[in-house]
Amino acid sequence: KGAEAALTSLQFVENKCRVVDPYHLLTDYSAVLDAVHFTPPANDDGVPHLSYLQRIRLIDFQRFIQTYAIIFKIHPELVIQQAANMPDDSSITREAVRIVGDAE
Repeated sequence: KGAEAALTSLQFVENKCRVVDPYHLLTDYSAVLDAVHFTPPANDDGVPHLSYLQRIRLIDFQRFIQTYAIIFKIHPELVIQQAANMPDDSSITREAVRIVGDAE
């Protein structure tokens, strides 16, 4: 749950892109998506679980970073701006609008 919350935070994504190459960030998405079940099994096996919507949100953020990684490598300060340029129904856009609204 903690990794999912961080990886779907544009502020975290921007800060991580400032510190490391965005391509390293993509490995974080892959690691989380590979390490967790996306639907809880009938028994508790101790393996972390993500809901279907959490998994889709992670994949959306992963694709966003993958698409714009070359830009974010050079200009990590553009993460939130680029997110705001995504389609209006995107969870990424909603996160950017929330951040911009909080800043005003």
